[in-house]
Amino acid sequence: MTAEPFKNGASRVWRISPGASATAENQAALFLKAAAEAPKPGRPRALVQPGIALQRAIDAEWHNRTAGEKLPEWLRRLARPQGRIDRYLCVAMEELAGSLAQVPGYAASANAAAAADALWRARLHTHKARGGQIRKRFFRRQDLVNRGLVEAIWAMGSWIADPANGVIASGAESAENLREMEANLKKASYLTGRFQGVPGLFRRPMIDQFEVNRCLAKAVQRAAKILIAS
Repeated sequence: MTAEPFKNGASRVWRISPGASATAENQAALFLKAAAEAPKPGRPRALVQPGIALQRAIDAEWHNRTAGEKLPEWLRRLARPQGRIDRYLCVAMEELAGSLAQVPGYAASANAAAAADALWRARLHTHKARGGQIRKRFFRRQDLVNRGLVEAIWAMGSWIADPANGVIASGAESAENLREMEANLKKASYLTGRFQGVPGLFRRPMIDQFEVNRCLAKAVQRAAKILIAS
């Protein structure tokens, strides 16, 4: 496209110059050349999302540890923002699942489907309670939220721990993270499964929710560190 200069105050006149003709063969050759010269991607690396998952799990652990820390044990339970902790853990596990989806083989695995279903159930029971804080605390099915979160991180952790999937890197730090993750998963699963024969209203105060929160947050942290290091 060219432009003629102003002449005697007249408006500038724009004219389109004839361009180079491009045949279908030329266009195809250009695309093939660009594809050949493009950098080849290696194995997908999950570098961003594990960091988000790690931070959300740390946030959940911080709220769990610091809420009402100077109060007696029975008052600490009332002071703990359990709904917020549940949401932090849900977000952390969703980010962890998004990171794992970048690793070849995970998205199509049965573990991915099980984790997605468990997280959906945890989210459902987290949001079911309505009203003020006291009403939410009383009517929230915390046992079902716990179960969903435990099953989700258990499914993801089992896939991460399988050597055949190639996630665990060689080194003492990865081995330590794996051991810690498995230990926290087992403890969270054990605590969640206690007192199953007791009605929910009475079972809830018998469960050590502080320890369930801590174990879930630690398991997510360890899993995220394994992905960051892989």
